[in-house]
Amino acid sequence: MTLHNAAHSFRLASALALALLLLSAPARAQSDAITLAWDPSPEPIVSGYFLYVVRAADGVTQQFDAGTRTQFTYTGVRPSTGYTFSVAAYTAEGVTGSRSQTVFYMAGSESSQNAPKPGASDAPPATTVRPPRSPMATAEPAPARIEAGVITAIAALPDGRIALVEEGRRVRFVSADGRVSADPALVVDASSTILSLAVDPAFAESRAMFLGMRDSAEQGTRSARLVRYREVGGTLGQPAVIVEGLPAAEDASMPVTIDANGRLYVAVPATSDARSRFASTVLRFEADGSAAAENLGASPEFTRGFARPTALTWSEETGTVWLSGSDSGARGETRRIVVGADGPGPVVIDPEDGALLRLTDERGRVSASRLTLPAGQVATHVTVARDGSIVAIVSDASGAQTLVRFDR
Repeated sequence: MTLHNAAHSFRLASALALALLLLSAPARAQSDAITLAWDPSPEPIVSGYFLYVVRAADGVTQQFDAGTRTQFTYTGVRPSTGYTFSVAAYTAEGVTGSRSQTVFYMAGSESSQNAPKPGASDAPPATTVRPPRSPMATAEPAPARIEAGVITAIAALPDGRIALVEEGRRVRFVSADGRVSADPALVVDASSTILSLAVDPAFAESRAMFLGMRDSAEQGTRSARLVRYREVGGTLGQPAVIVEGLPAAEDASMPVTIDANGRLYVAVPATSDARSRFASTVLRFEADGSAAAENLGASPEFTRGFARPTALTWSEETGTVWLSGSDSGARGETRRIVVGADGPGPVVIDPEDGALLRLTDERGRVSASRLTLPAGQVATHVTVARDGSIVAIVSDASGAQTLVRFDR
């Protein structure tokens, strides 16, 4: 992720059930203060607010009385350490309300001060996080280094974790409480790029995740493949190529999704080779890579797609599949490619302004409602977790990326 210097302000908007998890860090370790803000409680009996700070390294919790103020600056930030913040209202009688959603913040390490500029090196900027100690531990463990790269894809796992793709090279997991795994679950070699990932709806039994990958040959040719991995203990292994030889473009993604029957949908972009078969189409496969039985003519081609597909989403609630993208010179759009029951559709990104839109399908008519993002933020990636919460990567003007969760 892009590193930046400024102190950060976050809004704990309990009325919106909004929670933020900061995954980037200041570029300078001496940036030791962050400011949090929250919406005032509408209850007239509220007389003040407590701010709670939990240090990830050792679980130490601090409580601060903010009085009637609705913001607080915490100055105890240590380099290379993660913190979780929450706020609760209290009354003059001493009654304290429930805590808000949490904000997770990870302070940058000194190694981030001299992070290479994009393109200067294959090594991405680095930061560190200290894992929690066992209650029996007598010494603090050494920091576990993690690489904080630009997020290029995300997916929600049924167990509450979020899978992130960094720089197109690494897959890393974020726990339900906002802790980033110290070690990547997967690292691919320099000739491959991870374009997308999708989680098997039956993940609890299969442990399967599917990655869309682009491979570059020495002579400059490119092709894409779909690879199944299995997750065990936070690591992705047992790779199996399901489909290979797909068209690939240097500057376009290849979204992937899976429906309730385990069928795989792949949105293939346009390529510079006009003769390329399956370019700008959506392909549908069985889990073993054969053409889906319901396809026409034993071909994997399912329907037309976009020159630049951006998202392919299966809606568990309604059984619909939605495709987002754009064609050359055209505005972005989202359309259903598998029609299911009426009800909530996917959450998509408005190509006009980076806002999040929740689509609803009622008797063939699609409507959209906008979800409020923090001021100055635009969404770059979005997924919906099994519990219905919406998880998005948002970016500000400086390029800093934040993981935002909307509760259902």
